[in-house]
Amino acid sequence: MLYALRHPVALLGLAVGFLLGVAVRGLVQARLAARLGDRSALAQGQGRFDLRRELDPFGAVAAALGGVGWGRPVERPSYVRKDTRGRLLAVLLAGPAALAVLGGLLLAASAAVGGPALAGTGIVSVTVADTVHGSYVAPTPGQTLLLFASVELLTMAVLALIPMPPLDGGRILFLYAPRTRGWQKAEYHLVEQNIGTVILLALLLIPLAGQGPLLLFLLDVILRPVLSLASL
Repeated sequence: MLYALRHPVALLGLAVGFLLGVAVRGLVQARLAARLGDRSALAQGQGRFDLRRELDPFGAVAAALGGVGWGRPVERPSYVRKDTRGRLLAVLLAGPAALAVLGGLLLAASAAVGGPALAGTGIVSVTVADTVHGSYVAPTPGQTLLLFASVELLTMAVLALIPMPPLDGGRILFLYAPRTRGWQKAEYHLVEQNIGTVILLALLLIPLAGQGPLLLFLLDVILRPVLSLASL
């Protein structure tokens, strides 16, 4: 987000999208977990639209420096049985799904406010990297705010599904991984020693071969068909 300092409205849109995404994801996951019989997240203060409970320090750093981040992982039972894995899977998928729906609605709103979001800007298509780095703005402040907030939410939704702790996709990976010694050691290093977080930060921040960060490139490939709607 710090790349967008030269465009205050774009920066505001990214910040609003990130904070809204963190709060909505935590709320949806904690409430669904409670409905399915696990109230551990609610007991820890999650699920109350409270950013103090939902912000993850590393995820906030990733958002500030790389443009996209993640929220605090939802509390999970100390022991997950085979017959309860489906419930936890539903909880983990509910967060990214909520972000995708909310991001899609804001993207549609950005196009509805005065017409196509990028009309007259000379931009052929919206890209993830250019948006989260604040490289351009839409014709009006309202469109800019909605466009950047929507892209932030959609990017967070896809990022959350990448199979790397502490993301939801990483938790899904180890939820169904075999409980062999090798997998247990991998989980320990990636989760307990925050190696997964280090890898994510590196993939978000370090350019490769003179290009942008690899993770932003992959996110752009996935989201380009959706984001192209904003430039029609």
